[in-house]
Amino acid sequence: MPPFEADVPAVPAAPPLPPRVAARLRALLQRSFAATRLTDAAAGLAARQWADAYRGADAAGRLGMLKTMLEVGATRPAMAGRLPGPLWRALPGSGARFCHRLRAMPDGLAFVLALRADMLQWRGALGAPGMLETEIEELLADWFDAGLLELRLIEGPTGRRCAFFHPYLPATPVFSLDVTFCRTLPAGMRQLRDAAVPPREGGVVPWAVLHSLAVAMPGLRGVGFGNFAVGRLIQALRREAPGIGRFGVLAPLSGFSDWLAGRMDVETAGSAGLRLAAHYLAEVRDGRLPHDPLARFHLANGARIERVNRDPDADAGGEDPAGTCPFTVNYRYDPAAFEPNLALLAQGRIPMAPAVARLLEPPAGPSTPLCDNTRRAPVTK
Repeated sequence: MPPFEADVPAVPAAPPLPPRVAARLRALLQRSFAATRLTDAAAGLAARQWADAYRGADAAGRLGMLKTMLEVGATRPAMAGRLPGPLWRALPGSGARFCHRLRAMPDGLAFVLALRADMLQWRGALGAPGMLETEIEELLADWFDAGLLELRLIEGPTGRRCAFFHPYLPATPVFSLDVTFCRTLPAGMRQLRDAAVPPREGGVVPWAVLHSLAVAMPGLRGVGFGNFAVGRLIQALRREAPGIGRFGVLAPLSGFSDWLAGRMDVETAGSAGLRLAAHYLAEVRDGRLPHDPLARFHLANGARIERVNRDPDADAGGEDPAGTCPFTVNYRYDPAAFEPNLALLAQGRIPMAPAVARLLEPPAGPSTPLCDNTRRAPVTK
């Protein structure tokens, strides 16, 4: 399964809750959402009672409770109309206060993660994301910022397994990456294994290549971990292996095939394939950031797009890290370029190597557009 992605499960049939039960659960939510003080004991009790009911419900019952929660969360308290707009927006949202009350329970952080995992897997039945879901995502980004996580390095024969743990959830990594020491920057997994070199005491390591990024907690899919996760990892690796020369990434184009579907077949893209892949990474956006989830992660951590590849493993019939997609991408981490790269990203500009930028230039001579862009995500130049 690609990082940050999930199989879409069947939506459970959700018959209406018995009226008396539905009214009681709605009242608990309204009591918890309406209280403006985080220390309100009655609101905290109401949140715990609602959570206990949620834990005891079957899938159909949980889906019905989620729908009610989103309805209640979308209702602005009466106070909103009596405050100036800027002041109202500066106050903690009712959804954020509700989540803080849930987190205060024993195992409350794990419960909030399970709640969001259900919201993600039943997205089709719940409708478009609303204000409450935005508040939950922003809270999780704060609670799981990489600066708050514990980094553990596990030594291997040609690299390290790097995992980040939350202090309240020490048994399961929040996310992990593998790092392989290599002679060159590989374009595929077979090249990575062939180029791997064991670290030698005091020796030079041309490349430390990050790969196989995985998020172990479904409730954190799509949540940012701040922009210092890989910076911390690089510092730790340099302490252990000072001879590392450069830091790169080998990653699949996890959403490229889906984006290309309906425009042309990924296998028949031919010579335009690399140009299409570069276009997908640099121009297909969700707001200012790339639509591709791995590109969002690495660029938000200060990397640049270094190279777009035709995956040699796919051509050879070997292991293909991108699944059905015969293209991969390399990112480059240069600690001296972190701040300039992040400044470009804040302006809506994608940091990239000159070779990638050339792929985005129109080819010389008569040509047709790369693709029909009517279905692409919004682009911010």
